[in-house]
Amino acid sequence: MPTSLRPFYTLAALLSAALLFSSFSSISADDYTYGRATFYDDNQQGSCKFYNNIPEWYGAWPDSQAGFPNCGSCWEVSCVDSDFSDGYGATMQRSSACYDTSKSVVIKIVDSCPCVHQNFYSNQRWCCGDMQHLDIGRRTFQELADEKWGVIGLRWKPASCDQLGPRGGGSSQGAPATAPPNNQGSSDNGSGGSSSDSGNNGGNNGGNNGGNNGGWSGWNKPRQRSFGDWFARGWMGQGW
Repeated sequence: MPTSLRPFYTLAALLSAALLFSSFSSISADDYTYGRATFYDDNQQGSCKFYNNIPEWYGAWPDSQAGFPNCGSCWEVSCVDSDFSDGYGATMQRSSACYDTSKSVVIKIVDSCPCVHQNFYSNQRWCCGDMQHLDIGRRTFQELADEKWGVIGLRWKPASCDQLGPRGGGSSQGAPATAPPNNQGSSDNGSGGSSSDSGNNGGNNGGNNGGNNGGWSGWNKPRQRSFGDWFARGWMGQGW
């Protein structure tokens, strides 16, 4: 290389390195995973075997998702105003569903949401890996959005298990004025949720199928009813 060109190439190399470092910094600056969430009620019989030691703030991890089973791990979750699709390609209009996107809740994973389950419609709708997903407890969902939505956009990142519960943001009271269209997404759990081994699956089926099936988990554990789909679809009058 001609001596006269060395300063130029040296400068170019330094600029390239700076740009590369900057790009990596911007990627790691937001360490959240983005996806969606349904909700369910735990019955203390989840696949993580916490039984009667279930915390107030909990969730279930899909078995098709990286990191499974993640039992005992804790995550800070917050609502994201966004539109997205379910596992069958139906669009969920949730661009104005969140109470306060700055509010978050730290939850512990106590259960799983199996893709393959006898409540096949519900679980395939949410827990088969078409996008990142969490099935969160009803109370956590209520902190972030009105349960009438059944399923919402969500983001999450690792958190300390010493910090379970709500943090930051304003009050969870006062849902957005716009209600979801009847065909725009209730969860199969019955509230937009997925089917967790502890009973979410039963909930998902209960939601999309009118709420008649309690369901059993793929791990032969009784599942609880989830209510997201049920609310989102406007099936309030149909029996369980």
